[in-house]
Amino acid sequence: MDFTIKVTNTEHPITEGLTDFEVTDELYYLKHNPATSQHLMSAYDTTKDETHVMAFHHTYGDGKVFYFALGHDMAVLENPSFQEIVRRGVLWVGR
Repeated sequence: MDFTIKVTNTEHPITEGLTDFEVTDELYYLKHNPATSQHLMSAYDTTKDETHVMAFHHTYGDGKVFYFALGHDMAVLENPSFQEIVRRGVLWVGR
């Protein structure tokens, strides 16, 4: 379905300077611990009147975790915003 990715945390290195963008992809529920995971992006599902977390980060031991829910087909993989977020996510986790 078509939906908007809303950047909800604009101060994190992965999302700093990014703006909301449109995609065609799947929306599904993410299992995460809201007490430890910091949300970066969300999307609103008009068919179910629900907001979904689309990206979050947290630490695991001495490591960093970044999860991004997009990436189910070529349409979204070719989206420049998607590509930039994946690039930044890899850099952030790898540092």
